[in-house]
Amino acid sequence: SDLLSFQINYNKRNIKATWIIALVIVVNFLLEEYFGGSQNSAVLVRMGANVSAKVLEGEAYRLFSSVFLHAGWLHVLFNTYVLFALGGFFNRILGESRYVSTMLFSGLCGSLASVFLGKSGISVGASGAIWGIFGASLALSIFKTPLLPEPVRLSLRRVTLINLAINLGISFLPMIDMWAHIGGGVGGFLMGLLIVLLSQNQNTYRMSSYFFRVLSLVLI
Repeated sequence: SDLLSFQINYNKRNIKATWIIALVIVVNFLLEEYFGGSQNSAVLVRMGANVSAKVLEGEAYRLFSSVFLHAGWLHVLFNTYVLFALGGFFNRILGESRYVSTMLFSGLCGSLASVFLGKSGISVGASGAIWGIFGASLALSIFKTPLLPEPVRLSLRRVTLINLAINLGISFLPMIDMWAHIGGGVGGFLMGLLIVLLSQNQNTYRMSSYFFRVLSLVLI
């Protein structure tokens, strides 16, 4: 059956990209602590935090570097946990290049939304990229795709809507960059939609693999 075939293929796949992203986050966090503390604003700015004024002055690299920085142990532990719990699943479903493209594009969209719509002076964290996975999850669970058997798709839709509701509530808490979350979610939804559209036909899905490989390398 489709479900059994899906399960066998799912169990065969690894989550190499998730491990590498997590490693980059942890190494950066340890460097933050070494250079003076992950909650020290000067350290975060020096290491590439998203600061609207600096981005608008031309320091565009901050749109990406800020995604891999975190403020405090709770922040990094929570995001790393969600990265494995949610990201690991999608890493297996989408494969490396589609997953990396979705994560990095969503992180970029979250950073841009933070710069142009947000009010926070300094923004760091992988939350925008993780919200991108929520967004992609919504697209993949709303629209039928050969990537997911129907029972899995319907179950994923229920879980996604619950997760989105909980995390939207968290986004309104103080010290949370709500616009980074929303921007990342929208970016992820658009990427998910593109993946769904290109997966409807086996030939377009195979050909799109080259596009996502190039896109992931460009974003990296």
